[in-house]
Amino acid sequence: MLNLENNTSELMNIIEEAINHPYLLEYIDKPEIDTVKLELLMVLFNQTNMTDKEKKQTILAAMLVQMALDAHEKVTLSVPGEDTSDFLKSRQLTILAGDYFSGLYYSILAGLEKVNFITCLAAGIKDVNENKIKLYQASYETADELLESIKAIESALICKAADAAGQASFKKLFSDILLLKRLHEERSHYSQGSKTIVLNQFNEFLHAHEPSTDTLGFIDGQIASIFTSIQKSSVKHDVKTRFISRLDHMAKKL
Repeated sequence: MLNLENNTSELMNIIEEAINHPYLLEYIDKPEIDTVKLELLMVLFNQTNMTDKEKKQTILAAMLVQMALDAHEKVTLSVPGEDTSDFLKSRQLTILAGDYFSGLYYSILAGLEKVNFITCLAAGIKDVNENKIKLYQASYETADELLESIKAIESALICKAADAAGQASFKKLFSDILLLKRLHEERSHYSQGSKTIVLNQFNEFLHAHEPSTDTLGFIDGQIASIFTSIQKSSVKHDVKTRFISRLDHMAKKL
């Protein structure tokens, strides 16, 4: 069984070794490893009868998919003053980095003959991308609809991994944990005066439907509601306690 305390660092080292491409890293920011998603995947696959080696390789593949999606998300249209050759090269290489990570994940799972998991992750990628497009283009009529899009972006891969691992009972709790994490991050961006597509959607929704509610109050209200939902989850207590504590620690650091 993988130990969350000891094997997290080991898996991070495995991931960093897998994505280490000196030429790419010369021009793009070093990809960040989402340790919360990493630990959620460890919890999921610890419930299976896979060997520890299979668990590590499968988790590595899922994290590479996540990092591929994150890399593609960082690619934005150039703005005035950013059309230099170095900027364009960085932009192009960021796209290639995402494709490179995708190729690695497929190679790993094909080597393990995990065809079912490849199919599940492909469905997760589709869900994430569809909701990213919706977030950029749609006007939301309800707060629930808006939050469901954000939740899908954050948790679709984890939920599909839960299906592949035969652990669907974790999906609601883990998707709530990841939505709560994203809302804490958006709250931090708001406090720092940063602009994000999520904050823009919050502002547009509130202006159209709840003009008396300010953005920070809306985020704090949603954080409180989701936190209550997590506390009420029927999933085993030690998992809940660990991630509630983990997110509380992260929120204080933001």
